[in-house]
Amino acid sequence: QSKLLPIRRTWRALFPRRPMPPWIGFTPGACFAVAREVLSRRLSPSLVATALSDECALCGSSDPIAGHVFERLWLYLCLEDEEIACGAWYL
Repeated sequence: QSKLLPIRRTWRALFPRRPMPPWIGFTPGACFAVAREVLSRRLSPSLVATALSDECALCGSSDPIAGHVFERLWLYLCLEDEEIACGAWYL
């Protein structure tokens, strides 16, 4: 899917100092929920601005693929690497 989804480009824009994991897990079905308060605590204003910028194209873009890229990256946007590694995201 790397040829279809610009995940690497979006990752580099969102996390310029964070190494990209060798494998990004994804379960199809859009089973994702997070409270607005959690997002406001976890996402810095600069990260939100980058996500909404033309570089990442999450909002107001003619690129229909942007939403699919973010669907795969929500876990990394909302949790720290240590939380992901220990399975803190799994309910």
